[in-house]
Amino acid sequence: KGKIGEGLAKELKEQALVVYVSKNAPKLTDNIIHVPFDKQFPTIPDNSYSHIFLIDEDFEITKDVIKPFLKKAEQDKAFLVLAINMSSVQDNFPLDYISSYDKAKIVIIGEIFQQDMLYDLDSEINKYIAQIKVGGRINVPGDGTRLVAPVLFDDVIFGILETVFGTEENKIFYLFPKHRITLLSLAHIFQKLDPDIKLDFIKENAVKKEFTPLI
Repeated sequence: KGKIGEGLAKELKEQALVVYVSKNAPKLTDNIIHVPFDKQFPTIPDNSYSHIFLIDEDFEITKDVIKPFLKKAEQDKAFLVLAINMSSVQDNFPLDYISSYDKAKIVIIGEIFQQDMLYDLDSEINKYIAQIKVGGRINVPGDGTRLVAPVLFDDVIFGILETVFGTEENKIFYLFPKHRITLLSLAHIFQKLDPDIKLDFIKENAVKKEFTPLI
């Protein structure tokens, strides 16, 4: 999606030249080299890198993709950070694949939301925010017992940077609450902030009318 990469680039550009590979051009360009990700394999400048961040929110990175980045990180003695959505951790992949390199780390991210805009309308917390903005109500899927793990976007950026610039030496970092909450509990949190918010229960796979909230 590009937002996490751009957020990292914004924080790092004062300390080093940043090569930012994404289909989305960054809003800030000072000390940032943008490489458009408009092909299957973009051409990345063959520099010596101190840190390599791979951001994969949609389970698109395979072992074949990770392998050359691991090789490059080992060659440059660089930190390699793979940030993935918690739903992408399947059968120990990619946890077992990066264990061979001591500077490789994994960041597992929950459902991201932002204070000033909608981050991803496919996630439940952002659906809730959009529904509140548009209609002052929340559609709770099923019986509301499904668990979610919301995390603020700013905390994601800070957490990823902490993996390599902080004091922790772990290889795996979890960026979501220790105790996940149910969709119904999440709805009640919003309701406590605004008691006028109404709750509706809908079928788990119900298709709601599409809308573009003005936020």
